Amino acid sequence: MENPHVFFDNTSPEIFFNGTQWELDASDNSRNTFGGSQSVCHTDRTGDGAPSLKFNFTGKGLEVYGTLDRSLVMRSSMDRTNYTPLDDTAGIPSGRRGVKIFDLGVLSGPHTVVLEPRQGQLIVDYLIYTPVGNTEFDGKQLIYDDTNPSFNFSGPWTPAQDFNLSALPFNDTYTSTGQIGSSFAVDFVGNSVSVYGAFNPSPGGVSATFSVDGSAPSPIQLLNRTTSADDWTMHQLFFQHNFTEVSEIPHILNVTVVNASDSQPFFLDYVITTGNSHTKLGVRAFKKEGSQLKSVGLRVGLIVLGIAIALFLWYLWTTCRARRKRAKGLAELSKP
Repeated sequence: MENPHVFFDNTSPEIFFNGTQWELDASDNSRNTFGGSQSVCHTDRTGDGAPSLKFNFTGKGLEVYGTLDRSLVMRSSMDRTNYTPLDDTAGIPSGRRGVKIFDLGVLSGPHTVVLEPRQGQLIVDYLIYTPVGNTEFDGKQLIYDDTNPSFNFSGPWTPAQDFNLSALPFNDTYTSTGQIGSSFAVDFVGNSVSVYGAFNPSPGGVSATFSVDGSAPSPIQLLNRTTSADDWTMHQLFFQHNFTEVSEIPHILNVTVVNASDSQPFFLDYVITTGNSHTKLGVRAFKKEGSQLKSVGLRVGLIVLGIAIALFLWYLWTTCRARRKRAKGLAELSKP
C-alpha cells in the first residue's frame, strides 16, 4: 500500500493563526474549496501584532494550498531558520483556488514552520505533509489522492491532470469513468472513510453504490442535473462511513458506478480516512514482508542449490559408470 498524506483543513485547531488580521471566509470567494471555507490574512488591516501561521508536525514535505494572491509577500521559517521555498506558481493567475502556495521539502523529523505574510493576502484552504516512521496517525485525517497506487480500479478509468480552471482539484488530478459497472476498491486501517469527487458543468446524472467490508451495496444518487451549470462543482462528499469499533484489521471500501456518461462521468478526486492507534506506515509492513520474502527466498535457493548438486553428482556417477563399462567391454574384446 502506498502511504497517504496527513491532511489538515484550515479549520483544524492544530494550525495556529496568530493575529486579528485573520478571518474565516465562507463566502462565494471560497466556493469549490475543501469544506467551503478558507482562512484569510489581511495584511492591510491593523491588528494586535504581526500576523503569522504556525504549524508543528512530525514528517516531511509540508505543503500549503489555497487561493493564489500575486501581491503576497511572505517570510517563512523552519525550526527558527529562514527558509525561502521555490516558486511553483509561474503562469497561474491570481485568484485561482487550490494552488500550492508553499512547499517545504525537508528531512524527516519534528518541525515547526512559521509563515509571516507581510503584504497582500495569505489565503489558506488546507495543509498536507508526508508521514514518516514516528508520525502519530491516531485521530489524523489521511488523504489518498486518486493517483495513489492503493486504488484498485476495474473497468475503463481515465486519469487527467493540469486543469485550467478557476479552482483546482486535489493534486490537480482526477480519475474518471463514464462506463456503468466500472469500480474501484481501496483498503485502509482507520475509524472512518470518506469519498470525494466532482461534477463538470454539463447536465446529466451520476450515481454509484458504496460497500464497506462486504456489506450490502448502498446506492447513492450523486447528481441529477437537467441544465448546465456555470462552473465545476468540486470537493463534493460522495460517501462517508464511521466505524463503531477500533480495529487493527484493514477495512475495504468498494465503489461501483451505477449511472454516468461520457459527458458527465464519475469523477474521483480523493479518499480521506481517519487513522487510529493501529494505523501504521505501509513501508513498515513492506519491510516485514520483505524480510519474510528474503528468508523464504534463501530457503528456496538452498533447496535449488542442493538439487543442482545432487544432479551434478548423479551425472558424474552415471558418466563414470558408463566409462567403466565401456572400458571393461573393450578389455573383454581384446582377450585371445
